[in-house]
Amino acid sequence: MNELLKRLKAYPTVTWELAGASLFANVLALASPLFVIQVLNRYVAHGVDATLWTLTAGVIIAIAFEAAFRHLRLKIAHALALPFDRANADLVFGTLISARAEVLAQVPAGQRREAANAPDAVAQAYGASNMTAYLDAPFAVLFLVALALLSLPLAFVALLFVLGLVAYGIINQRAQLAPANEMQIAAARRQALLDSALSESDTVRAFTTAGQLRARWTKAIDGMESISRRITVAQSGSQTTTQAIQALMSTAI
Repeated sequence: MNELLKRLKAYPTVTWELAGASLFANVLALASPLFVIQVLNRYVAHGVDATLWTLTAGVIIAIAFEAAFRHLRLKIAHALALPFDRANADLVFGTLISARAEVLAQVPAGQRREAANAPDAVAQAYGASNMTAYLDAPFAVLFLVALALLSLPLAFVALLFVLGLVAYGIINQRAQLAPANEMQIAAARRQALLDSALSESDTVRAFTTAGQLRARWTKAIDGMESISRRITVAQSGSQTTTQAIQALMSTAI
């Protein structure tokens, strides 16, 4: 989160443009549910075709503008993230090529490789798509306010479920930290074995350690498959639970 705030503070004008585009996009997103409400209240009740055509034209225009604002916002977010991603990549590469050789030799090859790949991980975490998702989160309040204007009890019901989803998301994220760390460690071990097989092939043949490396490779692969299975099951369960809570919220409303 600190990294996201640093990027937003660096370019205040661009940040305000992102906030404005997010506001317009989320306000226009209210057009579809309002369209359904108006059709049920007006067209179904009175059956005037002119009303239906007018509402349909209006919601189509709103959807088109919403898509345009979201596309524009994504391009702005990408332009905002690009300088930071390039600076991180240049910094890491410059450090690797300018640091003293004896200092780098003390760092394991796997850690050097992880350091070289770190800018890509940061760029993926704070890329344009994730940045726009972060900006959309506060506008959930906008939908609650719109629902409160229609019915205060319904807004209270929705608020309870939203808070429940947030709490569940935090708990689930913390529960998946351990498997994610285990996967990183297992991947580093596998990469170390691969490096040994590629860069120390003569040593492996001279000391006939191919059998030991193969056994360790099989163990590493089995460990990664086990961890991956746990992560997949946990993510699937989280997605299923979230969908169930959303369905319960609709039923409760």
